[in-house]
Amino acid sequence: MMTLAAHFRLGATASELSSDLDEARAEFELTRSLVCPEAISPDVFEGLVRLLGRSRFVSSTVEGLGHREIEAPEIAGTAICLLLNRAPVFRWLEAVTGCGKIVTVVGRVVQTRPVAGDRLRWHNDMAAEIRRLGVTVALDSPTYDGGEFEMRRVGGRAMLRRFKHDQPGTALVFEVRPQLEHRVLPLTAGGPRRVFTGWFIG
Repeated sequence: MMTLAAHFRLGATASELSSDLDEARAEFELTRSLVCPEAISPDVFEGLVRLLGRSRFVSSTVEGLGHREIEAPEIAGTAICLLLNRAPVFRWLEAVTGCGKIVTVVGRVVQTRPVAGDRLRWHNDMAAEIRRLGVTVALDSPTYDGGEFEMRRVGGRAMLRRFKHDQPGTALVFEVRPQLEHRVLPLTAGGPRRVFTGWFIG
């Protein structure tokens, strides 16, 4: 099993970026993704938790894929977009993943519960906008069962990445292209499972 590196960490006004690009490139080459422990610094994360305490969520069905709830209005989600929307982070990800030029980030906070339909079936995140990379950030403690993120090559059986968002502040960055697909398994108990989900846009 690969040792997880702190590839980047987002503070209130600055970003720490790993200088060991080779290690990050090797992880991405193998799994088409990067796990970034504590991608949001603890002090900033505390502020996000306070924002989440004021958040409300509304039902949202994704046609053909499943159901979840989305933060509305987008309070914590907007704050996380601002944290990720930094040129040094964009350049670092471009260098590691070879994804092409990144110009912005979009996303929002979503949650799922252990109820029928709360899941996302296999899909690839392709859209009219040019989504270079997907990104998810864990926003709560592991007080649920199930809810794992799985990623594979289209039609394949072997998983490139199976990941549970069980460490608050940890980010998962993954490649978006037609040949790859991912899903989120349903919760079987506990919850809600609350994450920021978004995309680096080219």
